[in-house]
Amino acid sequence: MIQSIQFILFLFREIAELNKTKAATESKVVEATLSAETALREEIRLALDKERLVSRQEQEKLQMTIEELRHSMQRNDSEHSRKLDSAKQDMNILRQVNDRFE
Repeated sequence: MIQSIQFILFLFREIAELNKTKAATESKVVEATLSAETALREEIRLALDKERLVSRQEQEKLQMTIEELRHSMQRNDSEHSRKLDSAKQDMNILRQVNDRFE
């Protein structure tokens, strides 16, 4: 009978020890999971910050290209107007010359 009681006590101690080990393991799993989640969040945040920076740089580059194209169009319009005025003047001169010879 004493041996049975001692064996039961031994089993209870073993169960208690297994429960402690299980709790410690679960705690480590929870801690590792939280650590991995935190690391992943930080990695995502850094990637998002990088993408925002790249996007901002591309937007600035596009804005500069738009401005360059606007200036180029203004220069082309000015040059076109100048050439048109010059052609009109040439036509007037040719008319005057033509009128003299008629």
